[in-house]
Amino acid sequence: METKQGIIKSVEVSKGFSEKGDWTKYLFKMQDGKSYSTFDAVIGKAFGAGDTVEFTGEQSGKYWNLQSMRKIENTEVIKPQNFGKEDRTTSMYVSYVKDLIIAGNKLEESIDMIKQAIEAFS
Repeated sequence: METKQGIIKSVEVSKGFSEKGDWTKYLFKMQDGKSYSTFDAVIGKAFGAGDTVEFTGEQSGKYWNLQSMRKIENTEVIKPQNFGKEDRTTSMYVSYVKDLIIAGNKLEESIDMIKQAIEAFS
């Protein structure tokens, strides 16, 4: 079993019937372009587009079947493998933008403030 994290882009629901009876399949399309499915209605109904999630499952042929899923805060998302390899200046500016947003500024205003600071100190 493998654990992954991501942001749900969309959820597609399909229904059908087989010799075992009625079924409902939930297909979670993630922002990274990959898709994961489950027939578990509890999982299927609990999560939607925009949710940041951690999920476990296993590969079955060309399909990846979900076993469990939980919502997580964006701050819990696993960092990319190259995290920290960018130069310190970029990291500093990203940190400033986050601080400004937390302080209540809009993203565009925060970026403009950083651009002005870069120009002033360059």
